Parts: sequence; C-alpha cells; structure tokens
Amino acid sequence: MRKKPGSPVLEVTGDATIRHEHGIDTRLARDIRHRVRTLECEATIETPQGKVADARSLLHLLLLGVAVGETVVVRCRGPEAVIAREAIVALVEGRS
Repeated sequence: MRKKPGSPVLEVTGDATIRHEHGIDTRLARDIRHRVRTLECEATIETPQGKVADARSLLHLLLLGVAVGETVVVRCRGPEAVIAREAIVALVEGRS
C-alpha cells in the first residue's frame, strides 16, 4: 500500500468468530483474498496463538490452521480499512 501525500492512515481492528464449518479452508481463504485484493489497505488476521497472516495471501491464510469456533483479530490499515475489516468479519462469521 502506498500512502498518498496528505491522506490519513486509518487503522481499525475487530474480532471475528469463525463460523465456517471447516475453519479457514481454501474456499474461505480465496473469498477473503478476493474481497481485499482490490482495496487500498493492508489487512491481517491474527489467531489466539499469535500467528499472523496477510489477508492477500492464500497460503498464509491456510497456514493459520484456524478452526470453527475460534476467535481471530482482524487488523486493517489504510484508506479503505473499515471496508476491508467489515468484509473480512462478514466472511469469517458467515454473514456474506
């Protein structure tokens, strides 16, 4: 993400409980990556064990090993951080 001169850098976080039956599997990881790849922000997902994954990386998301019922922290930074956070939370909680 490149910061435009004069544009504020917004950082937001939110908790999300994994509701997808198989945790973060290939399909959910693909959907997360697809949703955030066009947004102007950095997005990460952190597990309770402290593992952090770039939301734009399919492999990183899969390696988190997150199961149904676990709560993760979604962190987004950039001009479209709020949009990215809401999209990721909706996906992992099965609201999208």
